[in-house]
Amino acid sequence: MYTESFGKRFWRMVYPLGLYILISSLAGFASSLYLVAQGVSELGFSALNDPEQLLNQAVEKMPDTLFWATLISAAVTLPFLLLFYHWDMKREQKLGTKKIYEKVPAPYFGIVILLGIAACFAGNNLITMSGLMNSTSGYVEVAEVLYGGRLAVELLGIGILVPVVEELIFRGLAYKRMREYASPLMAGITTSMLFAVFHGNLVQGVYAFLLGALLCYVYEKYHSFWAPVLLHAAANVISVLASETSVFDFLYSGRGIFFAFTLIVCVLVVVFVYLTERLVVSNQLNQKAE
Repeated sequence: MYTESFGKRFWRMVYPLGLYILISSLAGFASSLYLVAQGVSELGFSALNDPEQLLNQAVEKMPDTLFWATLISAAVTLPFLLLFYHWDMKREQKLGTKKIYEKVPAPYFGIVILLGIAACFAGNNLITMSGLMNSTSGYVEVAEVLYGGRLAVELLGIGILVPVVEELIFRGLAYKRMREYASPLMAGITTSMLFAVFHGNLVQGVYAFLLGALLCYVYEKYHSFWAPVLLHAAANVISVLASETSVFDFLYSGRGIFFAFTLIVCVLVVVFVYLTERLVVSNQLNQKAE
């Protein structure tokens, strides 16, 4: 039987994330150099003698620049992650550990999308009610970066590209690799904590941990990488629309409406999880029994 040391297991779980962080860091450094060069170009070389003026201009333009750096980092990392995922598929075939599950009917993936939408509203509203946003530094700066582009670009980048990249890292690779030697609960908690720490601040960390646990849950139930991708994308798209448009403003027009809406979406999260258990799991069992 093939066995791995703890060190190799740990390395296999974290190196995809490490690569993403490295590429993101290089993109951030390149962004800083770009802002300095742009400042010198606009203000002249005399700006080098006035670092404060150069810094003020760089800070003003930084959210938009870092937004593009985030998307470029995700796009550059994506081919590597797809290669790692392909290697894992080949490895399973070689070791004879590949498991074949009955496919979940396509309409059932609609539950995942609705769950992602409800979870986004529920998570954000509960965090708002907790007061974490007012007591945590760093969240506002991150929000300025994430929502620093045009709406169409944000929907494609933050709504689709970033979820695909993050799901490859945390569910498609880290969670699935850890499931080779740990229970779903242990693998889910560990990778969700990693997902939370990766986001770098308390507000996003709490949200990311809860969302990460839900993503691991649907991955485990659907046995499909596309289930967490759809949930994550749905949550991010709704987050972009809520932040950049006035579509959902009426839901926050008063305390009563806000609390009622929060209660409704929390109930909907429970309902969609229940439907997942009743429809998706029972469907798989019925198909296996035939």
